[in-house]
Amino acid sequence: MANTSLSVRLSARLAAILDRATEHLDCSPSQLVEMLLRGSETYKDELLKIPVQGPFPEKRNLRLRPEAIQQLRRLTIYREDPSGGPVYDIERSTYVRSVLAYFFSTPQAFQSVLPNAPRVEEWTRVFEEEEQIHGATRAPRIARPSDPRIGIILILLAILALLFLGIVDLFKGSTQPPPEPRPPDPLGDSEEGLGEDTDHQSNPPSREET
Repeated sequence: MANTSLSVRLSARLAAILDRATEHLDCSPSQLVEMLLRGSETYKDELLKIPVQGPFPEKRNLRLRPEAIQQLRRLTIYREDPSGGPVYDIERSTYVRSVLAYFFSTPQAFQSVLPNAPRVEEWTRVFEEEEQIHGATRAPRIARPSDPRIGIILILLAILALLFLGIVDLFKGSTQPPPEPRPPDPLGDSEEGLGEDTDHQSNPPSREET
């Protein structure tokens, strides 16, 4: 009976660890998945609790032997609906992702399933290295001061600030009432009147004129 093709989408971290593990064990991804599937039944309750975070940009096409497919069907509670189509309580690709996430994060369980694999300390180092690599990759990129985009953004912000201040000043000017006319100075008028009176009183009539 021919092998069955199964396409599984993985996160970048899981795909990278899977590639490194196959290099260490000198086997294909399909063979490694089959070995982990055989040992996953013991840890099924634990591995299904492991959160597998997306996105899943990496795709791996596995070629699984008939006995591995039968085991995967049993582990995912495979059955047929009345129309004859397959029904899974757990999607096969989801289960494979959970299996990889559990064993790659638990080196002791990994070695218990693969006793001929390198020591636990070696797998722990490999897993930690990949975690650090992909943790740095996921870190947000911080723009450097030399980035020309920063200068453009600052210029645009300055222009917007000037426009805003100009609009505010224009609005204030349009709402301000016109100035009231200044009343005449009463002090000036009195001084002028006093000057005229003093002119008349400075030349009083003489006795001869009277």
